[in-house]
Amino acid sequence: MTELAATTILSARAAVAADKPFLIAVGSTEPHGCYTPMGDYRLVDLLAKRLAAATGCIAVPTLPFGHATYFQNAPAGIALSAETFAAVFSEIVDGLILDGVRNILVLNGHGGNSGIIANQLRLVRAKHGIIIPSVNVWGKFDDEVWEKAQPEFGIRAKGHGTEPMGSLSRYLFPDDCPLQQDVHRDGKGEMNGIPLVSLHQGRFEDLDINLPVYAEDISEDAKINGANVPFRAEAGKIFFDDILHKLTSFVNAYFNLKSEHTK
Repeated sequence: MTELAATTILSARAAVAADKPFLIAVGSTEPHGCYTPMGDYRLVDLLAKRLAAATGCIAVPTLPFGHATYFQNAPAGIALSAETFAAVFSEIVDGLILDGVRNILVLNGHGGNSGIIANQLRLVRAKHGIIIPSVNVWGKFDDEVWEKAQPEFGIRAKGHGTEPMGSLSRYLFPDDCPLQQDVHRDGKGEMNGIPLVSLHQGRFEDLDINLPVYAEDISEDAKINGANVPFRAEAGKIFFDDILHKLTSFVNAYFNLKSEHTK
């Protein structure tokens, strides 16, 4: 059994004794435009489960809420404060370590969690002497993957409210995705006369300006990329298969190398 939630205490004890790697998946519940479900944590949850099945790791139940203050005003966009997310995440990690787990990989499915995860894992290293890697699973796909998944747009399809979440959701949860009827929107609005370029920044001439942006400053549906990008299950499969393959290779290589290095 490769899912912690479905194991017994005897199976869990055996997995710890065998030094099996544990996968901690974290995501978010947030708006992704009008045609993609809010529970993006479900995507990284399925990724963790399939990675565990492919490698013999143990998938820990996924944390469904993340840190995303730019969505805090969106209806039902549940965002944890930085302090709360850091505390919950670190206690999950500490709990596993106190139980004897030494091999851990973090799968992060939400960009807003990245900085806090990195900081907490440095604190874990200082406290326990254990190095835990983490991967932002949807953060970067090779150009050829983008061209294959979205031939018309390529990497220009990337953005909050568009890809890869739109097609991933249609691949993994097609019944939850409404019929897409999108409209192209130019620009991302402005704040105090400064044109916005992202959820974090505006731009004055060639200078990036950090600003306290909320999603609704750009779009009422939290669709940040204004392009009319078509979502397709086939494209979602391309994204999902690519990251699953890369993670499988990493897990098999890294934990074998770590075992040899620590002998």
